[in-house]
Amino acid sequence: MDIPSGGGDIAQSDIVQDQVKKVLDGCPSKAYLLVRQEGVSSLDFVDSRSAPQLGHYLSGKDADVKSTMIVPEVLGGQGSESLSQYIQTKCGAEVLQGRPSKAKVAAGGPYVIEVSFAAPSSAQRGAELAENGKDASHIG
Repeated sequence: MDIPSGGGDIAQSDIVQDQVKKVLDGCPSKAYLLVRQEGVSSLDFVDSRSAPQLGHYLSGKDADVKSTMIVPEVLGGQGSESLSQYIQTKCGAEVLQGRPSKAKVAAGGPYVIEVSFAAPSSAQRGAELAENGKDASHIG
């Protein structure tokens, strides 16, 4: 998905929201994964050991993942809540918190799978990101 940011790798939150909503307008999936984590940027995930399962999903190598979007930096409000609400309203999606099983996701839908991770500490940043990546291996 191409998100025009108008300023290199930094995009305005409202522009990202509008572009994502346009792509999702036709409800193209039965599962939408929204991952929230304060205090991280795309640079935290350059090393494949940081959140390896999320990296796998975003790499395009997982047959179950048809499309992904990565915006290196977003300036402005946190919009995942409104994006989740949009998908619920537009697509009739049910919200699943945490780590639903692949079987549950495969059996129904549409779903919005919401996963939130705490901001990593400075001292254990790499280890905490890697642990979050292990947690993500249980997602859909």
